[in-house]
Amino acid sequence: DSDDEVRRIVRELIDTIGSVPAHRIAVLHSGDVPYGRLVHEQLSAAGIMFNGRGTKSVAERSLSRGLLGILAMSDELPRADLFRAMAEAPIRRPDGSTIPLSSWERVSRLAGVVRGSDWDDRLDRFIRAEQATIADQQESDAPQRGRIENCRRQIKTAGDLKEFVRVIRKRTADADGRFTCSELSS
Repeated sequence: DSDDEVRRIVRELIDTIGSVPAHRIAVLHSGDVPYGRLVHEQLSAAGIMFNGRGTKSVAERSLSRGLLGILAMSDELPRADLFRAMAEAPIRRPDGSTIPLSSWERVSRLAGVVRGSDWDDRLDRFIRAEQATIADQQESDAPQRGRIENCRRQIKTAGDLKEFVRVIRKRTADADGRFTCSELSS
């Protein structure tokens, strides 16, 4: 069967590597099913590094699922759908750092964001409430420094999230409000 064929090929490959440089060896097969997956599995199990086509289609990869999830959303960007899509793969900021997904999700939930204009209205209201808490704490006889610092972190998190959503909307929506792939690479 195909499993036995691939195991035999890997054994022959291991024997051949002793006398032929690895870059001069190729394993060719007639089709991806089942050979593509089996060759990858058996070479990995044998500890042999290799190069070749992957066994997953682009649509099966986490980054693709995340991007397709964002593109499939309505222009209102439902909160739950957005965070589900962003959780598929690590998303990086322009400076290379990863986004604080769990912090953003928590703040959006605390702010009461559901979709659409909530991204602006409710995040703005949340930021104002945190600023008011800071002002109250600073005016109090015994200000709680930890609470003030937490509010400042929440304000920054909410502001960063609001900006991220603004950019996502700008880069994924054309003039009609439908999603498109234009400008995503910039």
